[in-house]
Amino acid sequence: MSNKSECMYDKALALATQVHVGQLDKSGQPYINHLLVIASSFDDEIHKTIALLHGIMDNTAYTRKELKDMGFINRVVSAVDFLTKRENQSYRNYLNRVLENEYATRVKIADLKRDMDIIKLECMTDKDITSMETHRLALKYLERKSLIGIERFLNDDFEYENNAERMRFERIENSVVWADDWEFECCPHSFAIGGYIEWLVIKSDEWCSSNGLGNPDYYYHDHCGEWERMYVIVGEVTKIEAYYLTHDSKGLPRQGKGSKIIKDVTFGGDGLEEDIGKYKFYAYSVSLQDVYVAPARKSDVWFS
Repeated sequence: MSNKSECMYDKALALATQVHVGQLDKSGQPYINHLLVIASSFDDEIHKTIALLHGIMDNTAYTRKELKDMGFINRVVSAVDFLTKRENQSYRNYLNRVLENEYATRVKIADLKRDMDIIKLECMTDKDITSMETHRLALKYLERKSLIGIERFLNDDFEYENNAERMRFERIENSVVWADDWEFECCPHSFAIGGYIEWLVIKSDEWCSSNGLGNPDYYYHDHCGEWERMYVIVGEVTKIEAYYLTHDSKGLPRQGKGSKIIKDVTFGGDGLEEDIGKYKFYAYSVSLQDVYVAPARKSDVWFS
C-alpha cells in the first residue's frame, strides 16, 4: 500500500472499530471481525477500505460529506453510498443501486458470502433457512447482473439467458454519451462518477457539435424501438456535465453566446437537476472509460 492509501485504510479501521463497538454479527462475534474478514478477501486498499466502511452510513449518522471531509477519496465514498440502503427502499431496488457501482458490487458479493458462511455455522432455524435463501438469491442476482468482468461478454462460449444469440462487443478506451432530460423524466434512474452504466444508445449525428453542445459519440435512447439502429454500451462513468440552456418564447433552446451553462456534477438522472434562474436543465454529457459497445439485438430493446 502507498502511504496515503495505508493512512486511509488505517483511518477506516479506527473509525469502524469505534462506531461498531458493542455490535455483534449473526454468530454473536464482534461485528468488526465480520468487516475484517470481508476486507481480507481483497488485495487492494480501496476495496479493503470500502469493506470496513460499507455499513457505516446505515448504522450511524455519518454522511457522504463527513466521510469526504475525513479524507476518504471519492471512489470510496461513492461506493459506501451505493451500499447504503435508503429508507423504505425495496431489497430489489437496493441491489439494483448497488449494481451501479463496480466497487460496491464486489464488496456486497463478499458480504453476502460471509453472511452465508456465518449462518451455516449455527443450527439453522426456519428463520435462518429463509435468510439463507434470501442471501443465495441476492448473490445469484448480483453475480448474474453484475458488469464486473464485462470481458465475459467477449467470450464466444457465453450465451445470454433466454437468448442464445451472442453479443459481439468491441472495446474502446473512452467515449462520450449525450443523455437528454426527457429520457429520465419518463424512466428515472441514477448514475454516478465511479459507477458503471449499461445503456441503449444510437450513434451521434452532427447536431450537438453544430450547436456548440459538445461532441458526443452516442445518444442515450432507451425509448427507440428501431433496434437495428441501436447499440448496447457499457462503461465506467468518469465525468458528468449538466447542460442548462435558455429558451425562446416557443420553448425552444436558444443558441449562441450566453445561452448555456455547463456544470460538473457527481450524480445524474434520478430527480434530474434544478434549473438555474432562466437557464433550464437540458441534458447530460457523460464521459466513459473502459467502454464496450455492441450492436443491440431485438430482445434488448423493450420500447417498440
